[in-house]
Amino acid sequence: MLIACYKIKVATLISIKTQNFTTVTKITVVPITEWPMDYQQLTTNRLMLRKFCKSDLHFINHHFSNKHVTQFLYDTEPIKTMEEAEELLDWTMDITSGDHLRWCIVHKRNNTPIGTCGFHQYDKNTKSAEIGYDLDVNFWNQGYMNEALQILLQYAQNYLGLQNITACIAIDNIASEKLIQKLGFHHKMTDPQKHLFRGRYYAHHIYELCCSHSM
Repeated sequence: MLIACYKIKVATLISIKTQNFTTVTKITVVPITEWPMDYQQLTTNRLMLRKFCKSDLHFINHHFSNKHVTQFLYDTEPIKTMEEAEELLDWTMDITSGDHLRWCIVHKRNNTPIGTCGFHQYDKNTKSAEIGYDLDVNFWNQGYMNEALQILLQYAQNYLGLQNITACIAIDNIASEKLIQKLGFHHKMTDPQKHLFRGRYYAHHIYELCCSHSM
């Protein structure tokens, strides 16, 4: 049962920004019953999580055609054409479907996109969704995704009103599994046939985070 209204305080190095980019350090949040038609820009000490825009096309094309970035993405083929990049960008920008929200992760130092993160497969009846994320290989092992997902999970629990968040991790993706464990997710099960990709089934660990709305 969601509390009707509550307050949250943002951690010292984390702030939430509204659409006019005014920093908010204390907000009153009313959990919602429907997926929001809009979402806020989020910032950490090094990163900005913002909406995608048309100018992100070349980043999408480069990012999701990289063999290292897509190594464990067994639910779709890597991007091969600019048309495929446009389709993916349109999906990230579409918030009318009500089943996903995706942020572009931007490094504040030079305003450069370095990855994406967000939620999909939203179920309004159970207030649940699956988390997904990816990062440019040049920024691996430097704590960037941990930083991004911390503020994203705060936002999911305290503003989106999510009660349950799942993460599906390919069994060979050790770094991602360690990250999700550090963020408080617990192993629920292993699905040996989670994704059929290029004629072969790929097993995934299913992790779960039950939200307490106390962050």
